[in-house]
Amino acid sequence: MKLVKILKYTLYAFMSLYLLMTIINPIAMYGPLGGFGSQAYANLISYGSLTGVAGTIICFNGARVLKSFEENSFSFEVMSNSFKWIGLCLLIALLVHSILYTYLSDAQDEEFFINMFDTTLVLSISGFFFLAISQIIKKADYYKTQNDLTI
Repeated sequence: MKLVKILKYTLYAFMSLYLLMTIINPIAMYGPLGGFGSQAYANLISYGSLTGVAGTIICFNGARVLKSFEENSFSFEVMSNSFKWIGLCLLIALLVHSILYTYLSDAQDEEFFINMFDTTLVLSISGFFFLAISQIIKKADYYKTQNDLTI
């Protein structure tokens, strides 16, 4: 239980850091990057917002799962919904990242597509993994209630 509590507070700390980065980075980099008119500042706001929102949602749902473990009120529904939100958030981040990276990047050579493919592969595998785990947990809950099994 101590490990669960430490992990939960770590996720809350990461969630706070994501929120702070989303708010502070555009303010801090306004002058050095040239303000609203520069492409670098637009990229920073786009990617920073995407990273901040996605990271916050993922950390919050992970902490929610750990909280249910900590309180001994383990709920399959909470866990399934949390994993579903994490998976959807990763897939939405993949879509937005691909669109932004394609249209906001200056150079579109072989290295551009290799970098984009790496990110696309990681985000898509992660997103579909969490969606699959969500459905597995939902089916396990269904079978448990139908067959009165102990899981």
